[in-house]
Formats: sequence, structure tokens, C-alpha cells
Amino acid sequence: KFMLQETIGAAPGDDLWEDGRPIWRWNTSLRWRSGNWSAGWFTSYYGSFVDSGAATTAAIYEYLGRPEYIDNSTTTNAGATRYLLRVEPVISHNVNFGYRFDRRHKFALLRSSSVRWGVNNLLNTEPPIADGTYGYQSGTYNPRGRQFWLELAKSW
Repeated sequence: KFMLQETIGAAPGDDLWEDGRPIWRWNTSLRWRSGNWSAGWFTSYYGSFVDSGAATTAAIYEYLGRPEYIDNSTTTNAGATRYLLRVEPVISHNVNFGYRFDRRHKFALLRSSSVRWGVNNLLNTEPPIADGTYGYQSGTYNPRGRQFWLELAKSW
């Protein structure tokens, strides 16, 4: 629930499902370790919402044949129906693999060290189009695409 009172004296309205506030958002992760090896998988889901900055009229909505990317269920305080852009949901996956070297490794530099390699946004999922400065809802999506990373760590 996301209640918002837009003006003093007005009744609070539920602004959930608008402007980057989806009804559903979740994350899940899975970690595995066997001996010195490890792996991880992280998935995040950011649900659909409507973009109040991208509105159209009933006439245009009807002319376009009532497309699914326009939502007509949002009403204003005056009871008028608003036709807003429906921003699609996004699922993103991150994966990583690691190895931890023993404290008694034959090479002193590798003792108590670890290495991890990973990929963020494994499937290179692009953020859905929205009415924002950069064409997507900033603060909710990663616009950078697939990213590879490497982590080297040493304990003393």
C-alpha cells in the first residue's frame, strides 16, 4: 500500500502502481559452496506500473484500438479516467563463481586469497520505455546492460 495526500485537505489516495511503484517487486538468491568453490545466482523482478507523465486522451486510446500498452483504469480525484502508458515488468539475473585459496597454499601470495568472477544483467535485459529524462524510469532499472566483473581479495 502506498497512500499519498497530494494537497492539504484532500483525501489520501493509493498511488501504488504509479510512477515506479509497482504492486509486486521481489528478489531471490541461491548460493552454493563445495570445498573451496562457490557460486551464486540472484534474480530480481520489478513489476509493471503506469507512468503518469505519459498520458493520452480517450479518443486517441480508442483510435489506436485500445492497445495493451495503455492503461485506462486510473482515475483522478475528479473521477475522470486517465489513459496512461503501462510500463512493462522486468526480470534481471546476476551470476557469480568463486574460488577461495587455502591458508597453506604453496604460493605465499595466494594464501588466504579469493577470486570471484560474475556477470550482472546476464541476459542483457534493457529497461522498458517510460517518460523519464533518459527514456526509462531512473532509480528503478539498470540501463547499463550486461556487466562483467572480477573481484580479488586477500586476507592478512
